[in-house]
Amino acid sequence: MIAVTITRDELVRHGACAEGLDLFERIAPSGRLEIAEWTPLHTLWLAVDEPSHCGWLVGHGIVPRAYLRGANLTGAYVGIGASAPEGWRTTASGHLAREVGA
Repeated sequence: MIAVTITRDELVRHGACAEGLDLFERIAPSGRLEIAEWTPLHTLWLAVDEPSHCGWLVGHGIVPRAYLRGANLTGAYVGIGASAPEGWRTTASGHLAREVGA
């Protein structure tokens, strides 16, 4: 696991948008957010709840991307008509299912 510290100053240095800064200030009114044990679940939560902000934070190296190779994605919702990863198929309802024989 990795420790993650995010400061308002760091976000400003990287050119964060006003909406992102407002969100950060609601989460961390002190201007500093420290998470001692950042896990892939933190990144997934952020990606689901705030996808554009998550992409920006990962893209600027502020938070790590979620490395999920080998994760059991059975039943995960990816969206109707979405492309499934190799060895998987998307169901009619937009969930992932393993390919038969995979």
